Amino acid sequence: SPVGVKRDVDKAQKLLESAGWKIAKGKASKGKESLTLVLPIPKNHEPSQHRAKLITQQLDEIGITVKTEVVAADSFYLKRVIPLDFDLVTFTRLGSAFNISHSRLWFTPRDSPENFTGKASKAIGSAFKSAASELDADDRAKANKKLEAVASAQASILPLIVVPQAMIIRDGVVNYGPTQFEQLDWTKVAWSKDSKEN
Repeated sequence: SPVGVKRDVDKAQKLLESAGWKIAKGKASKGKESLTLVLPIPKNHEPSQHRAKLITQQLDEIGITVKTEVVAADSFYLKRVIPLDFDLVTFTRLGSAFNISHSRLWFTPRDSPENFTGKASKAIGSAFKSAASELDADDRAKANKKLEAVASAQASILPLIVVPQAMIIRDGVVNYGPTQFEQLDWTKVAWSKDSKEN
């Protein structure tokens, strides 16, 4: 499973410098070009605003300027994400009981409707195929570990945070609440027979 990485501003700046960027007065630049990344966010979406603020602050520490662009929520995916008109973009992905098969579309093929990275490789396709076809539990765990390494090396999607789903349920409501690997069975959601709301 992924392990948290300690923030290292000096190392990050050295990586920028090894890629040809010079850090002067706290800004990364190549000649007259400063390193500025565009991060579109949907309008009135508070979680995206918080993520954008944090990303902007942290990248500014290493000399990268982030330009946040607020986009109408109803056209965010159609006009910015699907045409890959961004440098950075944040998503909330939901877990699934079938993570390997579902998340494959995030990485490959390149023209997948859910691959918003513009990248794919034979290595990632092969790693997904191996992980999905293993029947032995130990071999499947090894294949998943290799898949994770290949996906991390591609570095097109970086997991930032795991957010638990929490809900407050009114007393007396049964068979309703947060789910991770299953859908709610709405035929069983009801008031308890002992509920005062009945």
